Amino acid sequence: MQSECLRRARGSPRLSAITQVELLACVGCLTLLALLLGSGFEQEVRDRKSMAQCLKNLRVIGAALQMYSAEDSIEQVIPIHQSTMVRSGVHVGGTLRSFVRPWAWGGASGTTRFPLNDTGAGFFVNESDPVGSFYASATRPLRHYVAGDPFSNEPEPALIFECPADVGYPKDPRIDDMLGSARGIPLFGMLGNSYRHSMFSAFGGGNTQFSYGAYGHRLSSLTGLDRQLLLGDPLLFNMIGINASPDPDPIPLTGWHGEVLADNALYADASARWTNIERLGRITFPDEPSADSLAASNRQLLFRTSAFKLDCYPTPGAAINTISAGQVLSLMSGFLSSQWPLLNYENNLPAQ
Repeated sequence: MQSECLRRARGSPRLSAITQVELLACVGCLTLLALLLGSGFEQEVRDRKSMAQCLKNLRVIGAALQMYSAEDSIEQVIPIHQSTMVRSGVHVGGTLRSFVRPWAWGGASGTTRFPLNDTGAGFFVNESDPVGSFYASATRPLRHYVAGDPFSNEPEPALIFECPADVGYPKDPRIDDMLGSARGIPLFGMLGNSYRHSMFSAFGGGNTQFSYGAYGHRLSSLTGLDRQLLLGDPLLFNMIGINASPDPDPIPLTGWHGEVLADNALYADASARWTNIERLGRITFPDEPSADSLAASNRQLLFRTSAFKLDCYPTPGAAINTISAGQVLSLMSGFLSSQWPLLNYENNLPAQ
């Protein structure tokens, strides 16, 4: 038996030994793989933490909006900054109105210069700048409704308005909401607020406006609050499509949290959630009256997906800083006045 075992052992082929170089190479490959996997995992953890903090910020803001609306004499669902009601002067100019006001509903003063062009012209959105002071922290309505607890570990109240993933607008030619010279700059530093509100409206001279979205409306007049998108990470509003297009295709931009055609948003019921962008349509929801009877022109103002809406249908529109019904009709020329959004429109903010 022993000799048989010896014969088998001697007749077996020898296993080749692993050299020290091969062993070190193997260990090196495994180490590199572990590092790559580890860094990717750590990045994913950071992204998820950032996304969670952003949603938490939006929920705090949502609660503050509810308090603001309850105390506001005209129950505005989105606070109206003083610049909205100015009819003349430097503060009405296209640059300030278009590129600062959508962020001026709340937040802090800016600390980074807002460049108007590539030659150095610009201003600071804070108390030290003669122009930018009009939009400084003290002028922002919701800032006073976000109070911090000195005994908690919560961030400074102003930081509620800062998305931790805020890197500003990308240098992408498809972006039409920000000057090219101001892209690539974090919005919280430049404008004091990372989160942009929806301004789904028609604009006219003298800072006049007619809103067919949530802006300018009383909270109690809106329906489908869980679908009414109020504000969020600003690239959401670019993903929706080019503003000038009547039926825009989604723009496949990557949001601040690393996903294409998706980012965080706040809704009128104070809920905040991850929101995917689809092609906007003219649908109506089951709990709404059908829009089939609307004229084609008026129906074109329905901008919604299966998950959210930008328009306020069936709630009538809202006039902002207008003098007369004729001025409203001039703003909305081409739309039937006997139908939504012009029929029985709200006038919560008449011209001062």
